Amino acid sequence: DFIEPLNTNKSGEKFRIGKSRHDVGAELLVANHVEIYKFDTGLSDSNLVGNIYFGNYSTWLGKARDKFFYSIFPELYKTQGQRGEIRCIDCSINHLQEAMPFQSIEVELKIGRVFEKGLEISASFFSNNAKGERYKLAVANQLAIWRGFGQVAIVASPFPNEVLSEIYKIVGR
Repeated sequence: DFIEPLNTNKSGEKFRIGKSRHDVGAELLVANHVEIYKFDTGLSDSNLVGNIYFGNYSTWLGKARDKFFYSIFPELYKTQGQRGEIRCIDCSINHLQEAMPFQSIEVELKIGRVFEKGLEISASFFSNNAKGERYKLAVANQLAIWRGFGQVAIVASPFPNEVLSEIYKIVGR
């Protein structure tokens, strides 16, 4: 089983998300499904220095992830977690360049490895410079689990079959 070493649930146990069920290899990345989400920025997104606050990137990633999975199975989001939910347990973001207020930020989202109880999500953040040229602002990786209904603690549960089949459709399996 893959065990995420950096994260523990409230009882202190490491998350066990199961064996890898699908590894998107390099040959599949070109054909892999990519979703793009756009976020407009303003002064409320900036810090005292005047650039876009780095904390916004994790918020945009979370919103993009939620929109992505809502588009696949909206009925799960409409039940407010009563059938389970996808929850982030780890996220890393590498910032490459700064963005400024009033720039639009695009988040490209891809699914990487799919496990029995979770999945890896990768994202790239882009904007356009004054000449209209697109440039990369940051890259991110997120590990998310399926949290079953009724669990008080955040514990990874196996994906329901209907959720897993929809994810497989997206990753091209």
